[in-house]
Amino acid sequence: MRILPEDSLVMVVDYQERLMPAMANQEALLIQATRWLLGVKLLGIPTILTQQNTKGLGMSVEAIRSLLGSEKPYFEKIAFSALADEAILREVESQGRGTLVLGGIEAHVCVLQTAIDAKALGYEVVVVSDCIDSRNPRDKEIALRRMEQEGIWLTTSESILLEWLQRAGDDRFREMLKIIK
Repeated sequence: MRILPEDSLVMVVDYQERLMPAMANQEALLIQATRWLLGVKLLGIPTILTQQNTKGLGMSVEAIRSLLGSEKPYFEKIAFSALADEAILREVESQGRGTLVLGGIEAHVCVLQTAIDAKALGYEVVVVSDCIDSRNPRDKEIALRRMEQEGIWLTTSESILLEWLQRAGDDRFREMLKIIK
């Protein structure tokens, strides 16, 4: 299956201030997520930002918020699956896209449950594996295996950005190279 930009919707799951420091590979995660979202922005892929229990876990980290812009509202959620929230589900459906592309934390909880629910709703689901993490590396490893068993596609940030771009030799490609290098 080709992942097409015109059919893709990005969901940024819970990269929050009090949760991010607990991630096993937080520095690498933030670098990759930032690169990925810069590329998403360059390509104009629509994006939904979620936050789990903002009162308890804080806002999305500044690096993510600044990339998405302060005018980009976040969707508050309490359920682990973002799609268990009616407002988020309506927003996803209103975009009219068939492929949901996920990055976020934690891999074995909110990302996994959102991915499984999206698959059950008929979406093609792609998880950007270098843009997810868990507190415990084993939890991430098992989550990735479970996702594959559920029929969820796994990719990397560079791979999906270049798949969405589709070709070299123009200004967007040169801009993308600056992002991924």
